[in-house]
Order: sequence, then C-alpha cells, then structure tokens
Amino acid sequence: MFLAGFDWESIPASERDHFPRPIINLVQGLSHSDPQDVKFGFLGHRAIRICCSPEIADALRATRWVNGPIFTIPNGIDMRLLPVPAPRAARQFDLLIAGLKAPRLAGELACALNLLYPSMRLSSLTEPLPRSAFLEALSTARTALLLPQPKEGFYLPALEAMMLRTIVLCLDVGGNRSFCRDGETAIVPPQYDLSALMAAVKRAIALDEYAREALITRAAAIAGSYCLSRERAAFHNILNEIHQIW
Repeated sequence: MFLAGFDWESIPASERDHFPRPIINLVQGLSHSDPQDVKFGFLGHRAIRICCSPEIADALRATRWVNGPIFTIPNGIDMRLLPVPAPRAARQFDLLIAGLKAPRLAGELACALNLLYPSMRLSSLTEPLPRSAFLEALSTARTALLLPQPKEGFYLPALEAMMLRTIVLCLDVGGNRSFCRDGETAIVPPQYDLSALMAAVKRAIALDEYAREALITRAAAIAGSYCLSRERAAFHNILNEIHQIW
C-alpha cells in the first residue's frame, strides 16, 4: 500500500496498525513533524517512510513519534525535460523572479529593482506556466530569484535552475539546505523580506566573472547528482527488501 499526506484516511482507523500488507508512506513536507498538524497523528501508525529530503527525515526522527523505519530518497530531476543551457552572453534576461508562490512580494521586488537598476532586463513570473515554459524561462535568465513557500520539504526549481547554469538566489526553506548553500552553490538571503532579497540581488550583481563561474560550476555539479535514475534505484532497493524491512 502506497500512501502520501492524507491518504491514511483511505484506511479505516481500526486497521491502520494491523494492515495485512506493507505500507510505504511518502513524506514530502515538513508539516508532518508539526504536532499542530493533522498529519502528525499519522506518524504513530506503522509504515515504511520515505522522505524526499534529509531535512524531513531529521524532523521526523526528532519527534520520537514515528512508528517504523525512515529512509531518505531525495527528489530527482528529469534531465530529459531541461532545455540546453544558453551561453551567458546570449541570455535574454539579467534576472528572473519566480514569484508564483509570493506574487505580491514579486511585484514589490520588480518595482524596487526597476527603480534601482533601470537598465536591468527583468522578467517576473507570477502566473502558472506549463512546466516546459517555466524551464525555458529559467534557461533564458542569467540569475533566478526564486520565491518558494517559507517552509518546503524539498524545492526542485532551485536544482533545475542550477542544472541550467543559472545563478540561484533562494531562501533557506528547510528542505533545500542540502543543495542551497550560501556562497557555495547559491546566494541565500537571511530573511524572507524585501530588503534581504534586494541585498541578495546586489550580491549577485557584484560577483566578478571568476566567482560567478565558480558558483555556477559547483551548483551544476551538485544538481547533477539529483537524477531520476538514482531516485528510482533507491526506491527499488526498498521494494526488493520490503519483507525484511517490514
């Protein structure tokens, strides 16, 4: 039985701890570890839990409430969907703001940046796009300012931007800590507000050519390890040993 989120409710409460088949529970968000969240109550039911980031796994272990083993299988990038990265000099925009999850803040940033840098070629995305169009937009920008939710269990767009050799500016949202490392693979603002994000943009602009290329190269190397084949192999390993694990 494969479950995620509120799928637990598809099993009668009286059967959840005595289910006749192994249960694999995919945990994709940090909210599962919050005692105030309804999903926290599901942690006491026996299951093999697969977390999509090490940060989620650590948060679950810290609750001391999890019934069953915990595995981490990070999300993978479907490399086949990524466009070919354009040379930096040929990119259409200096900065892309990916603001679907924070449209008001994205608008404030765009206005402030237009005033401060009137010659900046700026694109702001605040409406849903087909996946292929979003990836194409990332590949046409020299730098991407990503605005996720304040707490995320993973955050795939940051990795996709890294693979497209776009400089990433992204807040620490919990589940992206293993790959969004300030000064190493990305620029990570200390706070989720206008002034901190503006300061992050200024840091990106101030990078010299050597520092910029080093950041891009390190980021692409880390992002390249998050592939679907690796995710698939790790999942199959659990399936192959499921009766011993269960």
